[in-house]
Amino acid sequence: MKSFKLAAIGGTFDRLHRGHEFFIKKAFERAERVLVGITSEEYVRKKFSIFLPRRQAGNFQFSIKVRSYRDRRRELEEFLKREKLWERASVVKIHDEYGEADKNPNLEVIFVTSDSREGAENINKKRREGGLRKLEIIKVPLVRADDRGNISSTRIRRGEIDREGRLYRQYKIYGKILPENIRSRLQKPLGLHLTGSENIRHDIPAALKEVIADVSPPMVITIGDEVTKMCNGEGIRMDIAVVDFKVKREKKYKKLADHLFADKHERVVLKGENKAGMIEHKMMSDVDEAIEGVLKDGKQRVMVVRGEEDLVAIPAVLLAPLESVVVYGQPNRGVVVMVASEEKKKQIIEILV
Repeated sequence: MKSFKLAAIGGTFDRLHRGHEFFIKKAFERAERVLVGITSEEYVRKKFSIFLPRRQAGNFQFSIKVRSYRDRRRELEEFLKREKLWERASVVKIHDEYGEADKNPNLEVIFVTSDSREGAENINKKRREGGLRKLEIIKVPLVRADDRGNISSTRIRRGEIDREGRLYRQYKIYGKILPENIRSRLQKPLGLHLTGSENIRHDIPAALKEVIADVSPPMVITIGDEVTKMCNGEGIRMDIAVVDFKVKREKKYKKLADHLFADKHERVVLKGENKAGMIEHKMMSDVDEAIEGVLKDGKQRVMVVRGEEDLVAIPAVLLAPLESVVVYGQPNRGVVVMVASEEKKKQIIEILV
């Protein structure tokens, strides 16, 4: 294959994944040196301008959360050094689709994927206008996830896959009774523990509001009747609520109005079933459907579970968009707040698998 002295690649490189790594390596296989452009935070805001903050101006869009330029560059540098490519790389910040590629006379080739081919064509147009030779364009295939869809940062942020392309909905943790030792581990708080009784302590709602304001999550999910009622009573908006009308496995509520829900036209009620001690495949699918529905139209989903909803917090964290907040109650012990980070998803899987 033809080799080149200087090649160019560019991208956001958010949450550097297996697809990014394959793409980067392909460029270094063919070129002595590679100019690596990373989008600036200003360019990210322009590039993803179709994504609005949650419920801005009455519209709903999933608030996309791209990591800071510093974090993205740090991860990229660590990868290049680990693969012994750092000495052959020049990493630059780019503020538009051209970066330095439309002006650098020494560039010979640009590597792209199907998602970035148009940008390379625009760069060649600018180069011709500036009297420079056009770049050879080499297309690198996208890497597939377990479901044969592409591995992408968007899917990772959405909570569908991890950086290796494994689907959170396909782990072998659904549809079987969980062993007692695993259930005992799950009974311990898996996140921030706000202590006290959620029925009588006024400091818990205030602390929860503070956490939500600090995280600014794309989605808030409550698991359990008491914590859902508390949030409604305190004006804490949730995107998904999971209830079973019971407290400590005893029937307490008869209808959703008992949980202080208002304006039924703003929510979609879903019904599900889940046996005690397990997470059924159907329940996992129902949680995934509720999340997808909220992302599409912004309407609140309320899941009424027949059986037991205690373990629904597990698929809620695994399937939720990154940085979502999942809140569940622990009777007589307070409220647990989990942030659905990559680290938290990994921690839960390590417990279950």
